[in-house]
Amino acid sequence: MGHLIWHTDEDNLITKLYPDYVALVLALPRRTKFAIVTRVGHLKIGRRCQAWTGAELMRLRRAWEDGVHRSEITKMFAPRKWETIYAQIKAFKKYRCHRRIAEKFRHPAVGSVRDKCKEENLPLAQLARTIGAARYFGRSDNSTSIASLIKAVHYLGGEIDIVWKDCDDL
Repeated sequence: MGHLIWHTDEDNLITKLYPDYVALVLALPRRTKFAIVTRVGHLKIGRRCQAWTGAELMRLRRAWEDGVHRSEITKMFAPRKWETIYAQIKAFKKYRCHRRIAEKFRHPAVGSVRDKCKEENLPLAQLARTIGAARYFGRSDNSTSIASLIKAVHYLGGEIDIVWKDCDDL
């Protein structure tokens, strides 16, 4: 069986019932849902997808990683809806890293190193590569590596002090 020719009454029905595809499939029993979707595109009554350019993807990626609020991101890409933008974010699998408060992150010293890196605009990944600790300061597990911490403090130009508590204070 070949392809059935679309009649004007079917086209009018599609124009009238679009975007309710359930009603369209029921109203056009000889047509598959895929055929109806294709016809909607051919008639140009559906939503047209605008392709993402490389520059737009780069702007979106940077804005998302920098923690820009979603309302600001939506303004940056004005004709697009938030759902479309978020689908693109999920497609390139970039998740926003929420900054942790220093006291809640493993150890206060690790939080201090992270704060100093932020102050100096030094990426944590670059610090970890420099001191030879693979992504140590970017992880969220609860392990504390004293050796990595000491190397990072010395690299950033700081020093570590140890304060002993008296036995009476315990």
